[in-house]
Amino acid sequence: MICKNCGADVTGKFCNECGNPLIDDENNSVTSCETDEKSKKEENTKTYIEEANYEEVFENVNIDTPKKKKGKKGRVIAIVLTAVFLISGAIFAVYELTKECEHVWEAATVSTPKTCKNCGETEGDPLTAIPDVKGLDEQTAKTLIVGKGFIPRVEYEYDDEVEEGQVIRTSPRIGSGANIDDVITIYMSKGASYYLLNDAVGYMYDVYGIQSFSWENPETKGFYNPYYDEGNLCIEMYLNCKSTSKLAFYKNFGTASINDTFDKTVPIEIIYEDKNVNNKGERTYFTAKIPLSDLGVQKPTNIYLQFDFLVNGVRQTFRAGFDLSW
Repeated sequence: MICKNCGADVTGKFCNECGNPLIDDENNSVTSCETDEKSKKEENTKTYIEEANYEEVFENVNIDTPKKKKGKKGRVIAIVLTAVFLISGAIFAVYELTKECEHVWEAATVSTPKTCKNCGETEGDPLTAIPDVKGLDEQTAKTLIVGKGFIPRVEYEYDDEVEEGQVIRTSPRIGSGANIDDVITIYMSKGASYYLLNDAVGYMYDVYGIQSFSWENPETKGFYNPYYDEGNLCIEMYLNCKSTSKLAFYKNFGTASINDTFDKTVPIEIIYEDKNVNNKGERTYFTAKIPLSDLGVQKPTNIYLQFDFLVNGVRQTFRAGFDLSW
């Protein structure tokens, strides 16, 4: 075979003289130096591409860049992050379940014990309901209160609607809850704080230096129906005197008794606007205020009063009596 490069007659795939590949025309095999030239051109092209600007070369050369395949490294990172997240969540859940609760307590009621709003933990027992004792007498009410495990305490007050001697209310209120051995205050009615005593009968004794007179003569003296005002019996009276003597109240107090012998008396208050008594025939009003609790009788059927006047500067005793109807 003739080498087309140097013209030597050789055999094999390469020329023994110049070393170039031999081309077999019949089999179309590469046997000439064209292959060498082609290799050189490819090598030069590769070198040029490596040294040239990447963007400038590929503006005119359409070369598909192969996509990078996601490797094992990315999957490992994702798995590790997921594991860290799950472990952190588990640790937080265990912490929440095992940490000590900062209790926020709801007060106990008659149906539920003291309960924490945050964790639901309970403490103690439900409260005991205060029984309904309204309208009962004192002893019955106290017995029911003690029966529930409470300690009764009694106070008295006036009430215009609840009859005297009956329970008005309790504190804490009826139906609410309280703990065993708590003190429950029972409020008992003393009756109305104010009312009139109708059909009272009064009589007055003589006062030295003043003409004799009686209750039946309204021109000289009189009184209005006595009234009860928060524990005090009040009697408003008036004098309508014509006298040449100078009259005046001696003191703004006197005494009262439940009998006309005055063997047991209590101090009373005499209320008047002017110390001097009108002696020209005009009425002089005054009120006797008697504390019934001091007498030891809440509703006396008889009451006797005595207090002093000054008649021309001389002390004289005034007495009056009343029959009362409650």
